[in-house]
Amino acid sequence: MEVDDPTIQQLTDALYDKCHIKYSGKLLDQDELLALGVIPGDDAGVLMECVNTLLSKRLLTLFLENQTPKWKVNSKEDIEKYKSMGADEAMIYTYIENSGRDGLWTRTLKSKANIHQSVITRCIKALENKGLIKSVFNVKAPTQKVYMLTSLAPTEQMTGGPWYQEGELDEDFIRLMSELAHKYVVSRSFVEVQAKRVAKKGKMSRAQASKERDQALGTNHSSVMDLLPLPPGYQNYPKPPEVRKHLNSLNVSQVTLDDKATSTLLDVLCYDGKLEKVMNGTSYKAVRSALIDGTQDNGFTEAPCGRCPVFNLCEEGGPVSASNCEYFKKWLEI
Repeated sequence: MEVDDPTIQQLTDALYDKCHIKYSGKLLDQDELLALGVIPGDDAGVLMECVNTLLSKRLLTLFLENQTPKWKVNSKEDIEKYKSMGADEAMIYTYIENSGRDGLWTRTLKSKANIHQSVITRCIKALENKGLIKSVFNVKAPTQKVYMLTSLAPTEQMTGGPWYQEGELDEDFIRLMSELAHKYVVSRSFVEVQAKRVAKKGKMSRAQASKERDQALGTNHSSVMDLLPLPPGYQNYPKPPEVRKHLNSLNVSQVTLDDKATSTLLDVLCYDGKLEKVMNGTSYKAVRSALIDGTQDNGFTEAPCGRCPVFNLCEEGGPVSASNCEYFKKWLEI
């Protein structure tokens, strides 16, 4: 079928417009291009003229899949990028672009492009030098070299999320966030009451002071005994978004946690026996028995002085003093 140049130009424009509207970003074969109904009589020769015109203007990019030619329509905004690329570079770039945030492994790229490895290596180096693509580390496959567009951030599956730093598990960061999260959940799981103090009124004999101290401290006293459980039916235990908001507000790291990462952190604390899920698994509560080991005590409350109910009576020459405190001596021997 003989068609004059103006008509070829009209068909070319119409073909591009329909491809751009209906198949933007998709690879099209010859049958799909003819199915658009632009080419009169589905003439393959006229179609190739239109396609070659679009290829010369970088409005289409040619690919080979299983030796079958396919074309991808490019937006007019992308033309400037493609002007600086050769044909092989444009093909490699488009394959990487289509991979999105998952990136493209070099071996997969080679099977798709079906060109020699040396050509792929040269194209990748050129695209990297132009700042169009970058290599990213995949924690699930450390030996695989993966590429994606410079403007994209890799998925959490590739980076490992906030718990990884440069491909390595950041154990110190995990430990810090775990301690802060546990401390916050504890503060929302119990009511803290102050231990009663004996007012300093007059003199007290050593026997009276010892009796007061023994009654208050007992043999296994811990700061946990000052934490009272919340009433049955309490509904305000912390949820992951609340814990996430609290941790991010502390500004202890440049890493910002999301709800998913926070839930993972809280679940780990559940596996460690420090937390438990409540309210049908939507909230978290601290496990009281996990606090008995003293991990919630600071240096002052660990010492008998910090919990002594007759602390106000303690003085040298009085009925209670550091020099004659049997509990203080036992604590120093631990």
